[in-house]
Formats: sequence, C-alpha cells, structure tokens
Amino acid sequence: MKLRQLFAFVLPLLIWVLSLPLSPPPCYALLKEARSLMGTVVEITIQDPDESKARTAMGEAFAEIRRIEGLMSFYRPDSEISRINRAAANEKVGVSEEVFHLLQDAQALSRLTEGAFDITFSPLWQLWGECAKEKRLPSRGELARAKSLVDYRRISLFERARQVKLTLPGMKVNLGGIAKAYALNRAGVMLQDAGLNNFLINMGGDVLAAGEGRDGRGWRIGIQHPRRGGEFIGVLRLRDCFSLTSGDYERYFKIQGKRYHHILDPRSGYPASGCSAVTVLTPRLSRNYVPSVALFLLGPERAVHLLKRYPEMAALIVTPEGKVIRTPNLSPYLEGPLPPRIAMAESD
Repeated sequence: MKLRQLFAFVLPLLIWVLSLPLSPPPCYALLKEARSLMGTVVEITIQDPDESKARTAMGEAFAEIRRIEGLMSFYRPDSEISRINRAAANEKVGVSEEVFHLLQDAQALSRLTEGAFDITFSPLWQLWGECAKEKRLPSRGELARAKSLVDYRRISLFERARQVKLTLPGMKVNLGGIAKAYALNRAGVMLQDAGLNNFLINMGGDVLAAGEGRDGRGWRIGIQHPRRGGEFIGVLRLRDCFSLTSGDYERYFKIQGKRYHHILDPRSGYPASGCSAVTVLTPRLSRNYVPSVALFLLGPERAVHLLKRYPEMAALIVTPEGKVIRTPNLSPYLEGPLPPRIAMAESD
C-alpha cells in the first residue's frame, strides 16, 4: 500500500452512503450536490415534491456551512479563531456568541475527559505534520516543547463580555473536533426551517439523516472497514439521526512498518492507540453531547463507561485488534448483524 499524507487538506470520508437501486417516486424530485467546505467534501441529498423549494433551501444550507467556516476555521486568516490565535498572550479577544459557546463546550469536554479532548492540541498537530513530511518521529525535546503549549486550562473565558484570552505565548485553539458537527446541525436546521423533512447531509463522514430516505425505510449508511477501503463491516438504517465518525485509517503515515495516525492524545503527545474507529449515533446534538473523537481518545473501556451517562447516544467501536464493540442501544439502527471481530490486515 502506498504511504498517505498524514495531514491532507481534504478530510476523508470515514463512512460511506450506500447507493440504493430503488428510485424515488416519480412525483418527488431527488436533488444532490457536493461542495468543498469546512476542509472536507459536503454532500446534500434532498427528496421533495417541490424541486424549486428544495433547491433554494439547499443553497441556504451550503451558505450556512460557509458562514460557520468563516467564523471557526483554523486556516482562514479572517476567522474568529485565527484572531484569537494571533493575539498576544493575555490579550482579550471579543468573539461571537456561537464561537464563545463552542469554546465553553470544548472546555466542558476537556474536563469530562480529563484532558483527553483538548482544543489547544495544534502545536502537536503541526509537529506531527512536519514529521510526516520528513518520514520520522518527533524527538523527545520536540514533543516536550509542543506539549508545553497544550493545556485547555490556560484558556480564559469571560462570559459577560464574551471575550477569550490565551495565557501562554504560542498557544492556539482549534475547534476542528466539534465545529464540523455544529455546522452539520445548523445546515439541518436550515433545511427543516424551509419545510423539508427527507434529506441527507454527509459532511466528510459525519452524517445527518432526516426522514424516511429513498425507499421509506430510512437512509442506508455503510460503516467503513478501517483497513480495507470500499469494504463495509455493517449497514445502518437512519431516520432523524446524526452519525458521527472518527477513524485512524485515512490520514496516517508509516515508519518501519508502524502506523501513526492523525488523532493525537494531548496527554502523551502520540496518536491515540485504543481505537481504530468510533461511530456515534444520536437523535440530536445538544450542547452536552460527546463527539466521536473524544470517545476515540478515551479508548474503548472508558468510552463505553462514559456513554452509560448518555442513554440517547449509541456507539460502535473497532479496536486495532479488530474487536467490534457496540452499545446495546445500537441494535435498532442496524440493518443486519455485526461481526464480533474483523480482520485488520490492510488491503493493497
């Protein structure tokens, strides 16, 4: 297998929408469009009798995603996140209500996961990106310097003034772990407010499925095998549900035959080692939901234990050894049985 870039600009599709041979009823228009937004490919599919209404609403949903990207992108110099990161240490920066709330939510997740999830991880991300290009591992000194800038507790939030302050020189925040799901939710709200109730939004493998799908039995979603591209380990049927996935199988590189992927544990400075893929299903994205990347970073045992506190959330976890773990409440979403284990040998 060819080595892949660890930090490609376009995020991979971690799960795939399976095409169905059935066609929608003749009186229903089926619209589908894909655009590059939020550092990934966003595809919206709408089935509705009013094609004009559906097309207009689709444009508004894409515009909403673009607006959120403008606020929260780590890479766009005019975003609010970039303004925070450019500010000098201990300088307060005013931000929008949306960005402030996501920063609050991120800090709550960091406390919940005892630092496994941390939006100040970017110095580690950038270090590993450089090492991936040079096909080497970071040195102890490099890791120590990067880790010294990673600490969610050094973000100060001032709610009344809606201001943010980073207290370490060189520290940066990156909302990549939660901004995409927020944009997905907002795009769904735009479509629903327009009177649409049967649509699918696929944002780089994070999916919002609304309505009964193309055949009246829910939208059909394949769960990607983490080592064999184009192969699925199971199929989901989703109605009015979010499916969020994090995996180690697209952005990675190898040194001396060992895989190093992009989901970094800020506590160790190395890629998280307990999971190969995590998919979370939830009917709604309330402010206290747990994203798939946070569960990935916690590892299987702690993730399953934490999910007991969130009865609305179901999850599927694949370990590096190929063990398939699922929460009991995943069953209603499954089209068929899942294997207890899968072979983790990589495809060519």
